Amino acid sequence: MEKEKERLKKAIDEFMEIYEKNQNKNLLSTYYSLQNWQLPEVPPVKINKGWHPSEMKSLSENIEKDLKEEDEYTKLAKKIEGLTAPLKLEQPFLPVIGTGFGTMTVATAFGIEIIKSPSNPDGLIKENIPLEKFDEFEVPDPGKDGLFPKLKEEIEFIKENTPEEIKISYPDMQGPFNTAHIILGTEIFYKIYDEKERIFHLLQLITDFMIRVYKVLPEWIGEERIFKWIGRTKRIAECSCNLISKEVYKEIVKPFDIQLVNFHGEIAIHPCSGKHVFEVTLEELPDVRFTECGIVENAVSGSTEVEYAIEKVKNKRIILSIGEELKEGKEEQTIRNHIEKLREHPFLVFNYTGMYWTEKDIPKIKELNGKMQEFYLKTVEKLR
Repeated sequence: MEKEKERLKKAIDEFMEIYEKNQNKNLLSTYYSLQNWQLPEVPPVKINKGWHPSEMKSLSENIEKDLKEEDEYTKLAKKIEGLTAPLKLEQPFLPVIGTGFGTMTVATAFGIEIIKSPSNPDGLIKENIPLEKFDEFEVPDPGKDGLFPKLKEEIEFIKENTPEEIKISYPDMQGPFNTAHIILGTEIFYKIYDEKERIFHLLQLITDFMIRVYKVLPEWIGEERIFKWIGRTKRIAECSCNLISKEVYKEIVKPFDIQLVNFHGEIAIHPCSGKHVFEVTLEELPDVRFTECGIVENAVSGSTEVEYAIEKVKNKRIILSIGEELKEGKEEQTIRNHIEKLREHPFLVFNYTGMYWTEKDIPKIKELNGKMQEFYLKTVEKLR
């Protein structure tokens, strides 16, 4: 164990050295500036390579190796080593450690068991649970149910073994409908018609539990260590809403989303690219302060074009995150066109992926990151 602790200490020492030298590339200040409706000093522009099919075997092997790693000190060391990795691509970095068990985190409190798998690092569902099982179900206790006691232990371990410069992120809380989909599986899309009252009951249980979790997370993490980014602390992921209509969203999902808006006072929405989800959440929910857009190839319900999204949020206090899969040969012009939209709406975040890039393209990606961040700063300077 001494060897593992030494690796963690070395990772922290190296992180702190890099951290101090690169405050001009610390995204933490950018996110907090945007939340205060100020133009940031650090460009929120990130360009990454995806995982090319030729690299998938290597990715799977690395994930499988990590899943077998039991030592908590080594796991934490790896996370810290990865915090400043974006700098190698000339990107800004974020000194934040994530927590939880991926998209399944909330569902585990309702009896969902996760099987870890290289094919899905978030985990595979061992078995869905029939809707009638929740007729007499009570709202879970974050201190006792599912993987939440382990989540609390994870947070305590991070706090005890990392400096306060490293912030701690909330787990992926998803949203009431997404979590119900995880719990029930595809039968949810029949039950919303056939057993509506039972669906409402389950969604209320999930919503009540989420609010309980949101109340205890600040206590577990501590106010000084929380990553206070709305895109994490007040987020509803609406991925599964891409499989229902606007009308069904309004009737089945909206009442529970509204409860979370009322609890938080504002909300961040992850539409998961769907245009009708982007529209209906923006139209029907009050106090939306963050949402997303961008073209994603092969999206289930299409995508939300950047130009369209800008028109919808223009002149509103809404942070718009642009996330797009780049087309080969059009990378620079695409990003320039989006950055120029700052003249119409200054509260933008930019994230891009080239799904066709491989390791040999890393020098090109570094050059593009540097060039686009410089272009961002020049564009912002004209707006000040």
